[in-house]
Amino acid sequence: MRSQPFGIAGKIECLRAFLASRTPEKLIISGALDGLLGNAAVTRVLCLGKAGRSLARGAASLFKGADGFLFETTDGAPGLMPRGFTHCMGEHPVPGRFSVKSTKLLREWLMDGEGPLLTLVSGGSSSLLCEPAPGWTLNEVASIERRLLESGMAIREINAVRLRLSRARGGGLRLRAGAWPVFTGIWCDVAPSQWRITGSAPMFWPGYAARAERVIERHSFRLQKELPPLLRVAMPPFDRARCLLDGDQLAQAAASFLRNEWPRVKRLSVPEAISPRALAKRFKKEALNSVKRPAVIIGCGEAPVRVAAKGRGGRCSHLACEVALALGGMAGGTFVALATDGVDGNAGSGAVVSSETSPPEVMLRKALSQCDTGGLLEAHSCLLPRSPSGNNLRDLWILFLE
Repeated sequence: MRSQPFGIAGKIECLRAFLASRTPEKLIISGALDGLLGNAAVTRVLCLGKAGRSLARGAASLFKGADGFLFETTDGAPGLMPRGFTHCMGEHPVPGRFSVKSTKLLREWLMDGEGPLLTLVSGGSSSLLCEPAPGWTLNEVASIERRLLESGMAIREINAVRLRLSRARGGGLRLRAGAWPVFTGIWCDVAPSQWRITGSAPMFWPGYAARAERVIERHSFRLQKELPPLLRVAMPPFDRARCLLDGDQLAQAAASFLRNEWPRVKRLSVPEAISPRALAKRFKKEALNSVKRPAVIIGCGEAPVRVAAKGRGGRCSHLACEVALALGGMAGGTFVALATDGVDGNAGSGAVVSSETSPPEVMLRKALSQCDTGGLLEAHSCLLPRSPSGNNLRDLWILFLE
């Protein structure tokens, strides 16, 4: 064990090494599907979302010769394409004409195929699977989904409305898969208890779909027309679905990993959809209560922020600025917020602030009020470079106390 904690660069390197060890491809190969498939003989593989390519590479190594379909976002991570997979792309985070075209090709692939189907779903799938409900146009669907994303709602609430706007979501794809068994593995980027709504639940009907009207009413969200009727899809008894990895499991694994260098590691449990300011106060409270140092406080989740039309940044950069304000120059504190997909809004992949590197208080407050934290942190060398990772879970937060 090291006698002195890492510097800032060393901490970032350590965290990146951890995330590299938890890629979808590596975990699929090492047995993540065992509890889902049993002895099923999979002949078709469908991979969806931001982590789709990494999931597909893992599946391709296990099911050689299977007929594969990879549907990923246009801003996804680079990397080798798995052999034997049909490849399609769609827009993210709002659907566009490529999403519609590729969804049509996917429907045809599902209806033409035979044999048990493995479907691996990751975040980002909602914008890919665009088959506007009867009476709705692509422009109408895209307009509503853009407003939802800019509203500051929690992602589970956004997806509850999203899945009503496309016939490929909320179990819509299951209707095209025929009578063959479907095994669905979820790479969860929402609250662990809501894992079924990841990617707007393309392979089964989630009960959360019935909450869309309540979400709209609670947030006073106005629509030009009523939501499409609720599509109910019964899940056949031979189908199976399982969460393969979620944010809580990632944070627990990160805590174990960090204990190799920092003997005192504490998990921070926070309410769902907590505001960045309230979350920053929780970190400050834990820091003040940590008598023995060095220590690490770690959490995982999403602290929603509203998006400014001309601003730069995302959830991680916004939270990092709030934490910098909350800690207020506390000596020996370094806070890192990482977007596990390597993309934090329209700026970097996350942010790191410390008592030595944080921007001045007046600048932090201005950037937060304008939802323009990315530019400020970049100017002070606190913004981590944008780097799509091929993963997609929730944001990872770590406060190092020295």
